[in-house]
Amino acid sequence: MERFLRSRGIEPRFVFRAEDNHLLLGLAAQGVGAAIMPALAIERSRDDVVLVDLEDEIPRRRIGLVRHPDRYQTPAATAFMQLARQTAADLADRILA
Repeated sequence: MERFLRSRGIEPRFVFRAEDNHLLLGLAAQGVGAAIMPALAIERSRDDVVLVDLEDEIPRRRIGLVRHPDRYQTPAATAFMQLARQTAADLADRILA
């Protein structure tokens, strides 16, 4: 993200760095600053923060599932891949709605 911002002439100014999404949302709610977070981590039901969609500004994150094409795929692995695809589609529908 920092590289992306700097490539567009924006120098980020950090007040605090954290890996915990709930903490970042709480800090933003307290007015400490703004947080750039993945859409999957945002609690859209909160009314103490303002959400700004950056879809057109920041490239989308891609999450992939990888397996070896020549290895036997167990029924559990097949079921997991189907569930992962469906979950991703459901999340995309919710996030983009």
